[in-house]
Amino acid sequence: MEYKDREQIRKNYKDHLPDIIKAKGRYDASYILGDFYRTNFLSPIEKNVWDSIRYLGLRFFPQFPILNYFADFADPINKIVIEVDGKEWHKDQEKDLKRQKEIEADGWRVYRLPGSMTFKESEDFFQDDWQAQCNSDEIEERYRDRLDQYRWGSAEGFLTQFKKLYR
Repeated sequence: MEYKDREQIRKNYKDHLPDIIKAKGRYDASYILGDFYRTNFLSPIEKNVWDSIRYLGLRFFPQFPILNYFADFADPINKIVIEVDGKEWHKDQEKDLKRQKEIEADGWRVYRLPGSMTFKESEDFFQDDWQAQCNSDEIEERYRDRLDQYRWGSAEGFLTQFKKLYR
């Protein structure tokens, strides 16, 4: 994204932030992002996470400006950032860590999701016939194992935890 585009997004968020706070985060990002919302300003892995965020009704906003940075997704009410780490953009882990520490020093909590998690959905963990392979004593334990794998092995599962914590 070009510098002028980023500055426009920064200005739009600044103008709309009082309304976002007043609405407790229940505010449509398309009003803020305008034409950028209709273009491909998100990477494929960010698009996957954004689709889950919208599906779950979470209060995250894409490309949210914090300090001199843009967070992939941020909840300005609870000061939570979700960064989606793709292979190409996050090769310099030292730079990412420095950026994260600055954002955290500003009072934000930062969660990082590997890009590979964004392509997995609940069906990937529960679709097969694993129940038929278990006796009745094992089903509950195996279900809990699958649920944990879903929660911590997919962006959708991870975001579902946010929905429970931050209503």
